[in-house]
Amino acid sequence: MKWIITWAIVIIALLGSLHFGFSTQDAPTDGIQPGTRAAIGGLIVSDNITTDTTWDLTMPFIYVAREIWVLENVTLTVLPAVTVKFEMGAGLHVKGSIMADGAPYYPITFEPFSDTPATMDWDGISLENATGPCVFDHAAISYSEVGIGCWGSNMTLTNSSVEFNYYYGVLCGADCSPIVKSNYINFTHWAGIVCDNRSTPLVDGNRIKTCYYGIVCYDVAMVTNNFIETCWLGIIGWGNSTIACNDVYRCRDGIHGFFASPLIEGNVIRVCSGNGTRFISSNATIRNNRLVYNNVGMDIDYASRHILANMVNNTVNGIEVTDCYYLGMSDFTIDGLFIDSGWSRGYYGTLTAQGSVTLYDCSNVTIRNSNVSNTMNSVFATNSSFTVYNSEFFNVIKAQIHLDENATGTSFNGSVNPDNVTIGGYNCLFQTFGGLRAQVLDYYGLPIQGAHVVARESQLVLHNVTTDSEGFTPLMVVKDRTVSEAGVISSPLNIQVYAGSYNFDPNPMTGVYVSQTDLVVFTDLGDIFPPEITAISFEDGDRAFPADGNITIYFSEPMNRTATEAAFSVSGNVTGNFTWDGWNMTFHPDSLDYSTYYTLALGTGATDIWDNNIAAPFTASFTTVKAPGTGGLILAIVIIAIFILAGISGWLMLRRMK
Repeated sequence: MKWIITWAIVIIALLGSLHFGFSTQDAPTDGIQPGTRAAIGGLIVSDNITTDTTWDLTMPFIYVAREIWVLENVTLTVLPAVTVKFEMGAGLHVKGSIMADGAPYYPITFEPFSDTPATMDWDGISLENATGPCVFDHAAISYSEVGIGCWGSNMTLTNSSVEFNYYYGVLCGADCSPIVKSNYINFTHWAGIVCDNRSTPLVDGNRIKTCYYGIVCYDVAMVTNNFIETCWLGIIGWGNSTIACNDVYRCRDGIHGFFASPLIEGNVIRVCSGNGTRFISSNATIRNNRLVYNNVGMDIDYASRHILANMVNNTVNGIEVTDCYYLGMSDFTIDGLFIDSGWSRGYYGTLTAQGSVTLYDCSNVTIRNSNVSNTMNSVFATNSSFTVYNSEFFNVIKAQIHLDENATGTSFNGSVNPDNVTIGGYNCLFQTFGGLRAQVLDYYGLPIQGAHVVARESQLVLHNVTTDSEGFTPLMVVKDRTVSEAGVISSPLNIQVYAGSYNFDPNPMTGVYVSQTDLVVFTDLGDIFPPEITAISFEDGDRAFPADGNITIYFSEPMNRTATEAAFSVSGNVTGNFTWDGWNMTFHPDSLDYSTYYTLALGTGATDIWDNNIAAPFTASFTTVKAPGTGGLILAIVIIAIFILAGISGWLMLRRMK
C-alpha cells in the first residue's frame, strides 16, 4: 500500500510539472525574463535592457511584450535579418544606444505581432537623449503609431523602409542632427518626415509617397535630392531650411514656404493638382526651380512680394515667373505682351495663382495691344493702378481682372468685360470706357454738316460736338460700366441731336451702351406736318368759270403726285389730265358743260412726299359760263316782251277812261 501511494505522488508531481511548463509558454506576461524560450516560437522580451545585448537569429524572431527601454550607456545590437515583433501597445525606447545594422537582402524588421497587421498596432521606436549612436541601416519599420523618432540623439537612418505608420514615418525632434538618407517612406497618415524645432537634420535621397505631408521643416534642415510622390503637400518649409534638388510629383501642392526664409533651389515640381509652389508671408530665396504641368505654377501673395527680388531663373511651363510679376513700378507700359501659360507648346496649367500679369505696388501702368490667355486671372492687382487698351483676355479660370485691395483700373475699346471683373478687397474700383461716334443724315441719307450732338450720362454733359462734312462727330470717349464692391453699375448714355428743322425719332436716343455699339445714326424723318392748300386758281363759288378753264391747286410743300392725283375729283365724273409746276398741281378737264355747277374735291388720301396726309378734305365750287351767241336773242325777246307788256298796259288804261 505504501508503495502504491509513493508512485501516485511521483506521477502527480510529474504531471504538475508538465502542466506548469506548457502554461508559462502560452502567452507573454510581465514576469517573463529575457532569454525565455516562448512557445510562440520567438524570444520573449518584456523587461528593460540594462546590459549590452545582442538580438540575433538564435530564435525565429524577437517578441517584445510591452514598452521596454534601452537604458543609458547600454547598447542594443540587432543583427541582419532579425525580425522584432511588438505586442499591441508595446514599443522600443532608447536612452543608450542601438545598432540595427542590416544588410542588402537581409533587412532588420520591426513590425507588430499580428497575422493581419494594421496601422497603430504598436507604439514605434523613440530615441530620447541617447547616450550613444543610434544606427538603422536596411531596416523595415511598419504599422506603428509613430514610426521612428529622435530627440537629442545622434541617429542615422539609411536604406530603410518606413511604411504604414500613423502620425509620422520619421521625426527629427529637438536638439538632434540626424541623417535620414536613401529611405523609402510610404503610407503615413500625417507626415513622412518631420524636422521639428531646433533640429538640424540631413534629409537626402529619400523616396516618400502617399502621405498627407511629404516632408515638414519647422526649423533649419537640409532637404535634398528627395523624390516625393502622391502626397497632399510635398514639402512645407516653416523654417529656414535648404530645400534643394527635390523632385515633387503628382502631389496636390508641391512646395510651400510660410512665415520663414527657406532656400528653395533646383527643385522639379511636376503634375501637381493644386499649386506647384506657394508662399505666404515668406522671405524665401527661390532659384533655378522648374515647374511643369501643374494646375497652378506659383502662388506669391502680396505679403510675400519682396521675395520677387530674390527669385532667379524659375520657370513655369518654360516661362520665367518674374515675367508675370511687377513690383513697385510706376509710369510704364506693357506693350504687345503675348502670354498663354505655355499651352501653345503642349503644357497645361496656369502660371500663377494671381495673374499672368500681377501688379504689386505699381501705379499708372498701361497695358496695350496684348493677348493674355489660359490663365487664372489675366490681370491681378494689389495697391496698384492701371489702364488697358486694345487687348484680349480669354479662357480665364477666375476673372479677366482681379482687384485685391487698393487697386483701380480702367479699360478701353472693349478690352475687358465688366461682368468678368472680381473685387477681392476693399477700396477697389474698375471702369470700362469705349469710343462712340454719331452720324447725322437727312431724309435722303445725305450727311448733315454742322449738326450739334450732345452726349450725356444722366444729366451730366460728357460731350458737345459738331458733325463734319460726312455727318460724323469726332470720337467721343464715354464710360460704359463701373465695378466696385457694390457690384456692376451700368452707365447708359443719352445722345441728342440739334439740327434746325430736321426731325429725328427717337431724339434723344436713350439707353445707349458703348459696349454694344460704337456708332449711333440719326436719320431725318422728313416733314412730319400735314401739307396745306395755300390757294386755288379761282374763287370758291365763281359763276363765270370758263368752260375750257383749268383748275390749279397750290400746296405748301412737295406732294406725292400719284397719291394727290388719285385723291382729286370733279363732280359729274369729269375726266382730264394733270400737270405739275413745282409743288403746284393743275387739272386740265377734257370738257366742261356751259352754265353748269361743278364741285371739286381733294380727299385726305393726298399726301406730301413724306407721306403726311392733308388734315381734312377740301372742296370748292364754280359755275361755267353760258354758251356763245345766246346773249342777243335773249335781249330781243326781253325788249319785245317789254313792248307787249307796255301795249297791254296802255289799252287797259284807255278802256277805263271811256
